[in-house]
Amino acid sequence: MKLSKWLTQVVDRRVSQGSLSEGSAGLYKAAHRRLPNKLLGLELADIKRRDIEEAVASMNARGLSPATIKHSLTILGSAFNDAMDNELIQANPAVRIKTPKKKTRLNRNVADDGLKRLLTVAANHPYGWLLRFALGSGLRRGELLALNWGDIDLTAGTVTVNKSIIVVDNKERISTPKTASSTRVVTLPPAIVAEAMRRRGNLDDDNAVFVSSQKCRMALSTASDRIKEMLVEAGLPDQTLHSLRHTHASQLVSSGCPLPAIAQRMGHANVATTMSVYAHASASEDAKLAAAIGNAVS
Repeated sequence: MKLSKWLTQVVDRRVSQGSLSEGSAGLYKAAHRRLPNKLLGLELADIKRRDIEEAVASMNARGLSPATIKHSLTILGSAFNDAMDNELIQANPAVRIKTPKKKTRLNRNVADDGLKRLLTVAANHPYGWLLRFALGSGLRRGELLALNWGDIDLTAGTVTVNKSIIVVDNKERISTPKTASSTRVVTLPPAIVAEAMRRRGNLDDDNAVFVSSQKCRMALSTASDRIKEMLVEAGLPDQTLHSLRHTHASQLVSSGCPLPAIAQRMGHANVATTMSVYAHASASEDAKLAAAIGNAVS
């Protein structure tokens, strides 16, 4: 059996068993596609350590980041473990394979002076509402675009995050969050709540909060492109939509907000992300976070 066929079988079996969500399955398939065709075409039982090393070198030569290569290798190793469990191979050839060293990451936080320029640009941009909401809430791109008006409690000033846009077989769809920590209630800055009140009007609960010029739910690429337009105009061409989330968290840390509360607000899935013990923020703590980010972005 060729490696490509085995990888497909592993994903399909895990999805059918309920151990892998459709969203994660899409990530697995994307990781598989990044593997060199030469490796995918080999017979599973014939793959040796040197084949994996050559694949890593090939991905590195194609310009894939060390983190991306490591992710693909981790998923590949898991599939080899399944093959061992099914007595298809005797050993896992992907064990202890060295990956390229992590490169110095570009600073993804928008500095205070850049933030002021960006907000000025957003004030006159037709999609400035998306940028302001992203900065004020810290939500991920998929979480933002999955929002319906019923998810925003204008009385309490909160947004409930319980779904996200994912890509399955090159098609966007709404799915539940990947991790339990991603499901959360986030308090919004007062300025964002006030703008939401003005924008909602008579729209139904199931209407999308962020829509395209055709008044349908905004696509992931459209959101990224519109935010990029504003970033470039503000003199921040190296930043992205996800930079707004980094900026949100950075502003909270700089304001002295407790790291466990920030972790809860951001929906982080692991301790390392916020360098603190994972904890749940109380309603009063989250309100303080909303006030802090409100001061920073208004």
